[in-house]
Amino acid sequence: MLPAPPTAGELPPAAPVNRTLQWTVWSALGLIVLGLLAGLVRQQWRAAERHGGGAALDHFNRVPDFSLTERSGQPFGSSELKGKVWLASFFFTACPGPCLRMNDRLQEIQHALDHDKHGDVRIVSFSIAPEMDTPEVLRKYAERFHASPSQWLFLTGDRTRIYDLAHEVFTLAVKKVDDPADPNAYVHSTRIALVDREGIVRGSFDATNPDGTPNDEVIQQVLTGVGELLREAPDAK
Repeated sequence: MLPAPPTAGELPPAAPVNRTLQWTVWSALGLIVLGLLAGLVRQQWRAAERHGGGAALDHFNRVPDFSLTERSGQPFGSSELKGKVWLASFFFTACPGPCLRMNDRLQEIQHALDHDKHGDVRIVSFSIAPEMDTPEVLRKYAERFHASPSQWLFLTGDRTRIYDLAHEVFTLAVKKVDDPADPNAYVHSTRIALVDREGIVRGSFDATNPDGTPNDEVIQQVLTGVGELLREAPDAK
């Protein structure tokens, strides 16, 4: 016996949704988008290498010797950055928004750097909440951004030393806010600093687009700066 047709105003029952197929399709689309973004950033890096063309980089403070602890639990000193071009940022793992956007930009920059070809480039992220951001916490956080253990370093350690580096060397704002309602209240810059092979700060770029600059343009600016420093002679002043 055939089922009765739906009466006026009555909708036929919805077809069952294949959740497995739905997740498979969305996952595949996500991988395609990530692949396209990674390809675009690599093209930007190759263009920056070929043409340069960025504004002349200035010379600011020299980074002094420091010794902190990497997410691996091993000591990490400034001596390990000698002869490298590197990017510096200040963040904390409980940061709800700005740090995520900044580290998203750094992840895209890391993807643009072929480690075999650009082994002289490092990314160094300093935690401004070192009591909370232990090596284990940093290790889990770094995994979210697929950070290479050899190319993208996450550092924790003495709070005073980290804040002195931020304020006196990189001239970036970093402050713990005394707020009883929020023990994780911090104010900090979202700029990414650029350091040359001689350990001299040469400039910085805001990773969170406060002036409306498109993300790909920010990444292009950083990659162009890195390319300029890689082309410099080691003793260029």
